[in-house]
Amino acid sequence: MPANGKSAAWSPLEVQLLREWTALGLGNAAIAHRLNFQCHGGRPVRTYNAVSVKRANSGITAAPPILAQEQKVEREESDGAISLKSVGTRIKTVADLLAHAEIDLAQFEVSRQKANTWDTSMRGEDGEPRTVQNFQIWVEVKPKAGPNVAEQVAAMVAGAFAKRPAVQRPTPARKGTTSTLMQAVVIADPHLAKYAWGRETGGVNYDLSIASRLVGRAAADLMAWGDERRPAVRYIFCLGDVLHYDNPQGHTSGGTPQDRDTRMAKMLSEAQSVLCGLVERSATACETRVIMVPGNHDRATTLTMQMVLAAYFRRSAGVSVDVEPTHRKYVEWGQCLIGLTHGDTARKRLPSLMQVEQKEAWGRSKVREWHHGHFHREASTVTEGGVTIREHLSLSPPDSWHAIEGYVGAPRGMDTLLYDARGFLQGTWRSPVLDG
Repeated sequence: MPANGKSAAWSPLEVQLLREWTALGLGNAAIAHRLNFQCHGGRPVRTYNAVSVKRANSGITAAPPILAQEQKVEREESDGAISLKSVGTRIKTVADLLAHAEIDLAQFEVSRQKANTWDTSMRGEDGEPRTVQNFQIWVEVKPKAGPNVAEQVAAMVAGAFAKRPAVQRPTPARKGTTSTLMQAVVIADPHLAKYAWGRETGGVNYDLSIASRLVGRAAADLMAWGDERRPAVRYIFCLGDVLHYDNPQGHTSGGTPQDRDTRMAKMLSEAQSVLCGLVERSATACETRVIMVPGNHDRATTLTMQMVLAAYFRRSAGVSVDVEPTHRKYVEWGQCLIGLTHGDTARKRLPSLMQVEQKEAWGRSKVREWHHGHFHREASTVTEGGVTIREHLSLSPPDSWHAIEGYVGAPRGMDTLLYDARGFLQGTWRSPVLDG
């Protein structure tokens, strides 16, 4: 069993350092941090209580408080980075300043630093002049980068090829179906790896495992509904924000920090496993096509995921994956023209954009629709300029920020739609979220 702060014997060096740092005025937490770093390889052997007990048992008295003018420390935090500045006589090195601020070097790394010294003269308590050396230390630390590129690629490949139940590919009889129906399963804003604590938000808990389970359960429900209607082809529409963040620091594509559940490598691995499983499930019943558009949270990872899916299913005759990097994509099914986008950009121009970007298909179509997510609110359907615009629900509940801002109470769920190639929508179905 590893040693802990109460039972581990104190070495002579530790006792000496304890005396020296106590004389400098360091507190119990700072001394414990420095002892762990210097004497125990960073392992949490010494604790605040262990240092306090050792001081008392050894008769080591804490130094009198440093006067404000003798030591000043400033701390600023921005976008995950921490800037520290100290001026005074006690903190003499970058290591001293990091220990004083109790920076966890397992989580942070120094990105920039600067130090200088100067001497001043002052009178001591005995009235005699003495020279005092002053130290100015500045250091900036940032969260340690997550897994490197090789580790991320390995995680995605591992997720894509993770063991799953054997699947049965579509039989030749189904490939030759004369059905005119196309089913669209819409996955909008599941935010895999988002973290929400129900006691804080007033709602329900949400994390990577919960999100994966809900996506799998809802998609299976919708696919079963579609199987009963025997469509010729099934599309899986991923409308963005499938993943919650886009870089190892836990930021969105635009740089906004997020409440996240896990490391990036694990999020990518789980997302690939979930999506591959859904496609395999769909392919047991009919031809399956996957189309993904990026969201404002996952622009880079969306491009990565669609490439991994395309590679994984490259030899599957009944599966195709769109790999185009565009923000808007289109599907033409007979006389139905369907546009896909996340919804965070160009929302007011969607009808005219369809007409411009799909001139020929526009002329052939009777049904023209856009599908988007992004807003996490009550689903709505409006018609503008001859185009129906469908807004879809999110599977994820509010996190801390959304709860504080009052964005709560919206229903959650996942939708599917059944289109007939002759130019009409035959039916829709919604799978509600059943938490737990």
